[in-house]
Amino acid sequence: MHNTKINPNHKLEKRHVAAPAMIFSPSSGKIGGVAKNRIHSLTGGHAHGLDYFMYYPPGIKPSSPIVVSVHGYTRNAAEHAFRLAPVTKEYNAVLIVPYFTRKRFPHFNYLQPDENGVFPDDALDNVLLDVKLRLNMASNRVFLFGYSAGAQFSHRYLMLRGKRISKAALFAPGWYTWPKAELAYPQGLGESQALFGRELQVENLCKTDICVFVGDRDTRRDGSLNTKASIDNLQGKSRLERAKKWVPAINQELPAARHIRLNILDGVGHGFKSNISRKHIDRPIFQWLFEE
Repeated sequence: MHNTKINPNHKLEKRHVAAPAMIFSPSSGKIGGVAKNRIHSLTGGHAHGLDYFMYYPPGIKPSSPIVVSVHGYTRNAAEHAFRLAPVTKEYNAVLIVPYFTRKRFPHFNYLQPDENGVFPDDALDNVLLDVKLRLNMASNRVFLFGYSAGAQFSHRYLMLRGKRISKAALFAPGWYTWPKAELAYPQGLGESQALFGRELQVENLCKTDICVFVGDRDTRRDGSLNTKASIDNLQGKSRLERAKKWVPAINQELPAARHIRLNILDGVGHGFKSNISRKHIDRPIFQWLFEE
């Protein structure tokens, strides 16, 4: 993927994606081998580095903020890059979109490693380091935007190492890790082989300002939704219902000053393309991320 031009209509991505910026070959760029105001396809500088897309506008500084957008179940990373580049440019920020392929990371949403033992959370941290080195950045303002399965990844990532993220917007996770030690991970925080000896802690959420966003029309039980009876019984039967239940449940475990917010968006469903191009949900989400 490194040094190649990416077709946004590739079979792994949604088709007919409008491109506000050009794909540009990293080999002929200006800073760290990459040019400004373009979307780049890159690979993290590691033996098992993660492919990712990056966009940065002309006016960035070493202290400029970084936005990480994590795709959902459909793995439409290129579409995230194309559709979020314009609003990212307005805030003079760097946009990073990691690409967790279905083959390499089939269960990235609950932090399962690839066949080489590389965890998706470690892969993302490597990407952040790679971007800072390429662009000579020293920013400590890193904002996380997780969409659907990407929001599943994001809230578990924050429980693992929240201090690295300043603010996080979680859009409509399909299901959550519940703050119950008696439930095995990933449904709860109890011991499980899926943890690989690691530990997620609710207290880590205190290190990040978090808001859960969900549409008031996000009630369909589509093929990507976890519909196990155990999840339905605890969390509810739709993304909307699950958000309404998880936020107060998790807030019971957090001090009042660090409570997670819930923002229900009127007239919004679940599809990424429609929500960005027609409902413009990127506007309230980025406004919240960047407000002081």
